[in-house]
Amino acid sequence: MLELRGVTLCCIDTANHALALRAPLRSRAAIRYAGTVFPTDALPRDRAALDRRFSDTIARSPQLAQRSRNGVVPAQRTAARAIGRRILAARPKADEVRALLPQAEA
Repeated sequence: MLELRGVTLCCIDTANHALALRAPLRSRAAIRYAGTVFPTDALPRDRAALDRRFSDTIARSPQLAQRSRNGVVPAQRTAARAIGRRILAARPKADEVRALLPQAEA
């Protein structure tokens, strides 16, 4: 595996979040980056449907966990709830997500 400890992988979000998440997953399969960021300023209109669109592989990914952490702001709590619940369905022991979920549900 190629090690790029001084490089952060950044995926700029598109209209199709599920596809946008696949690109960094593929990149991280062969390369170890220092980190991964997934900034976004838009979410699909049907935010509650997010949990159904993500495969278990995506739900277990560090990228979606980061998206969950980023989403606990008031304007994005609906998405954060859906994402957090989907991650926990795929990874029941995701303690960090379990700890953040109450903030998203407030």
